[in-house]
Amino acid sequence: MKTLSRTLRATPPAILLAFAACVDLSGVQIESDCCGPGGGASYTYPLTLTQTDNMLRGDTARISVWATQGDPKSTWELTGPAVFVLGPDTVDTRIITPVDGVTMRATGTGEVKVKAVRASKADSATASFFVADSADVTLRIAGSKDRDLRVGAELVISAQLLDRTGKWYRAAIVWSSSDTNTVTLANDINPTPFSRVVRGHAAGVANVVVAFGPQRDTARVRVVP
Repeated sequence: MKTLSRTLRATPPAILLAFAACVDLSGVQIESDCCGPGGGASYTYPLTLTQTDNMLRGDTARISVWATQGDPKSTWELTGPAVFVLGPDTVDTRIITPVDGVTMRATGTGEVKVKAVRASKADSATASFFVADSADVTLRIAGSKDRDLRVGAELVISAQLLDRTGKWYRAAIVWSSSDTNTVTLANDINPTPFSRVVRGHAAGVANVVVAFGPQRDTARVRVVP
């Protein structure tokens, strides 16, 4: 099956609140020097890679490095079925000029390992992800296929693209409603291809359909007054 190339951007990880460095999960303050007079917290994040989701062959994704101190620009290398995209007709598995972000293209199937080494050699970061063929993943709506919703209310429906081992993959998924007078779809606060906010507008029944290539899955939404 021939797969169109799609560029997907990973979302940078959220920065923890300042007090998190001084309070453990039970809410008890940790005795350390991080919260001295004045209440200021001081926590340093080393070189860190943004999240990299599993990919489908032919797709591209952007990955970046960041840190709380110093210039994060790094040299890069990868192993496995992927390449760095350096230009329209240029790819490589190594980048020797330090940069803080790279674009990768999945070229086969299997595990990919990525390593970034800060230009100063002070630290490094690694990540791994898997690549699958689009014919080897299955689209499905997560949870119940029958949902009830009141007029004026909202709910979230999610979908998954899974391989035989249960690993999920990121890809472009198309969402639609069979009756937009009854149910409409909108992006969530943090948009993702894998979920939509379903809004009930009028009493009735509508189907929410997700599609990936020739694959389809449907959730029946009943809207009540």
